[in-house]
Amino acid sequence: MALFAHEIGHLINHDPARGRLSYAALGTLARWQDLSHPPMLIDGATNSRFYFEDRGLIDQVFGFLCGTAIAALSRGFETLMLADSQRAEYLADLAAASVAGTAAKTELLRKLILSPLAEDARTQTYFDGSKHIAVFDKMARAIAAPISEKANALNAEAMMLLHRIDSTHPPTRYRLDVVAAAGHPAPALDAAQMDWAGMDQELSAFFQRMERALLSEIIVQ
Repeated sequence: MALFAHEIGHLINHDPARGRLSYAALGTLARWQDLSHPPMLIDGATNSRFYFEDRGLIDQVFGFLCGTAIAALSRGFETLMLADSQRAEYLADLAAASVAGTAAKTELLRKLILSPLAEDARTQTYFDGSKHIAVFDKMARAIAAPISEKANALNAEAMMLLHRIDSTHPPTRYRLDVVAAAGHPAPALDAAQMDWAGMDQELSAFFQRMERALLSEIIVQ
């Protein structure tokens, strides 16, 4: 519930990075930058990725110049939005704490620190298409019941190196401090009264598509 409240909080607080214009602009710049580079392929013999370069020298120079200019433009655009985007994250965190409670929001942020465990579970998944694998469940279990040594190491590293989700998000440590400073208000909604089964049913088709897409990436790799 804290995650839902956080994402809805972005809409309520008019996060500039979630606006249609800015979101479309960033997406367009990213696609343009992809077009300036040769495609990345996978070598089946070595299971490694490589760039397939078949352009002539002039095309390579032109692609490099265009890619550099687009990357600079994208970085400048992100820099202009950085302060507002980070402020929006703090406001969304506070909105989530008021709806789901401080404890739930704090637990969500600490789960984000453990996200490398979910990625490890994904990379260790073997899938050849012969039978379905519930890879999302496997990734969720890696975070819900982590190996204590790995979890402690990730938490310690996050506090020292100022872990963050990406460059648009404030350090997770500071987000935890802001949520803690908000106190411990009673949750505006009772999680026990939520129709989680109905939500699961409503989102099941979407999750199945996402899981199939992820398994397709695994089988290609």
